[in-house]
Amino acid sequence: RFDEGADIDNSGDRYFVDDLRLVAEEIAGDDDDGDGLEDTWENSYFDSLAALPGDDPDHDGLPNDVEFVLDTNPNDLEHPDSPFAVTGIGQGNLCFPASTRRCYTLQYTDDLLARPQVWADVPDVSNRRGTNTVMSLPLESGPNQRIYKVKVTLP
Repeated sequence: RFDEGADIDNSGDRYFVDDLRLVAEEIAGDDDDGDGLEDTWENSYFDSLAALPGDDPDHDGLPNDVEFVLDTNPNDLEHPDSPFAVTGIGQGNLCFPASTRRCYTLQYTDDLLARPQVWADVPDVSNRRGTNTVMSLPLESGPNQRIYKVKVTLP
């Protein structure tokens, strides 16, 4: 977990986090019911394709679509309250649990209002396979406020 605006590296640098959210962009493989949840994932946790993306059967605050992207068990409350944290020494890091069944790319933009939105990959942080441990991706500082997102894909 992190504190908004906390001095996280003892150097006086501050990382202000106004809003940190997971963005999934159609990562499902086979999805016969068209709900954005991969069929094998639904069948392994619900024995059917009846699960809905916004449902939260374990009442942990993470709906099924987020649990699918994170590759966590949607029926098990035993995982962190907040899957993401900002930590760091120097530039700072975005830390989160990373499944070996997912690949992760850290992207940034300096302008959320630009149309179309242009997201660039952070150099050397593209298509990293998860390790079933906490993945730490380096945050770069830019000349302006930098906005990050983690793009999650299936291997």
